Amino acid sequence: MGNLFGFLSILVTNYFGFSVVIIAIFFFTFPLLALSSQQNPTPSNRFLFDFNPKLTKKEKKRATQNDSIFTPIVISFLLITELLVLNSIISKWQADLQYNKGRQYSYAGYIGQSLPLLEKATQLSPYEPVFKSILAESYAYAALSLQQETAQATPSAHLDQLVSQRDSYANKALTTIDQALTLNPWHLNFLKSKLNPNKLKLLIW
Repeated sequence: MGNLFGFLSILVTNYFGFSVVIIAIFFFTFPLLALSSQQNPTPSNRFLFDFNPKLTKKEKKRATQNDSIFTPIVISFLLITELLVLNSIISKWQADLQYNKGRQYSYAGYIGQSLPLLEKATQLSPYEPVFKSILAESYAYAALSLQQETAQATPSAHLDQLVSQRDSYANKALTTIDQALTLNPWHLNFLKSKLNPNKLKLLIW
């Protein structure tokens, strides 16, 4: 009776538009559960459950031994696969967390605090063009800030250091936005982001 009501609930969810993959799996699983829950199948449907009715005891023992050999291998494979998928999910979650924090710092003008967070996000998720786009803009703002400092500084060793840092951030900005456009060359926001480093390059050189 429970299987019947479970099956009917799947029909109700499908009617109201909640038909997703897992619901489709449940839809075909409930009839299987209903069939397998029969304690004493009749001879007419016994073949549904006993796929090797003519096996001898020796053959059944051999089949059991084979199962005992492959079961640990299958379980190990599934565990490794599950761990890899879980690690990928955690990495993406951490990357998204670092990106959001870095973006907030960048929009608030705290470029020094935003850069490590955005760099960490791109390391965790290197194929996400949005992360690279915001990182490129932050590099450009950092270079522009250093450019303003160099314009007011007097010639010294400290000035040479500022110029070196400025050029480094400017080159990183151009390289990073090019990487974002390589991953997604048609996104208008990425093309817009590329405009800022290009303007910066004209200001510096």
